[in-house]
Amino acid sequence: MAAEKLPVIELFGPTVQGEGAMIGHQTMFIRFGGCDFDCFMCDSRHAIDKDEIKKNAKYLEQHEIYACIESKKLVAPWVTYSGGNPCLWDLEVLTDLLQRHLFKVAVETQGTYFKPWVAKCNVVTVSPKGPGMGEKCDRELLKNFISHTAAGMVNTRNNVNLKIVCFEDGDLEFANDLAEEYHTLDIYLSVGNPYLTHSMVSLTLDEQRRKLLDKFCWLVDEVFGYKALRRARVLPQLHVLAYGNKVGV
Repeated sequence: MAAEKLPVIELFGPTVQGEGAMIGHQTMFIRFGGCDFDCFMCDSRHAIDKDEIKKNAKYLEQHEIYACIESKKLVAPWVTYSGGNPCLWDLEVLTDLLQRHLFKVAVETQGTYFKPWVAKCNVVTVSPKGPGMGEKCDRELLKNFISHTAAGMVNTRNNVNLKIVCFEDGDLEFANDLAEEYHTLDIYLSVGNPYLTHSMVSLTLDEQRRKLLDKFCWLVDEVFGYKALRRARVLPQLHVLAYGNKVGV
């Protein structure tokens, strides 16, 4: 049987992670196409829109994806799976290849579909979608995903954490509820980026930075009103501050 070819939208880096538990870490990124959500405020529409995926994706087998990483002149110690939702795909072979060659693997997903390879990752960032994203979080799917991931991890150095993107007060209330329910997990709040390329193409880079910083100040001011979020880490999106809404950074 021929190996499955996976839709790779972007493979880029080395760069640094711009948000969440991995912020500041040097990493390569593999962005896979396809998602079970259609969030209105998604900042990676090119990875979820079927027409965009058809136009832009390279369909590669897992050993070919690894070869792309290995062939780069500069590499980072981490490889991050992103999307879309990378958990739609079986990435067992790729994960094993990367870790066998001493890369650490991080994955970011909304926590709807569990695959056994997820529990092998060194960092699993679960990013449930709050009301500001335009999708509704299925709490039962989230609970099952976190439970299966934690149960499958045998390495105590592995990390499962929550990252909530915040656009509005409803997202803070949502994050507060999750912080209460999952009190053993680290929780990160990431300022929402409403200044997406497709809707704000006229903004200069400096204007994008200023508006994102204004939104970050809003988040900092508001978070203190939520008791369970006192342990949350509140972060900007460093990649947007550096590069704006460019694709591939």
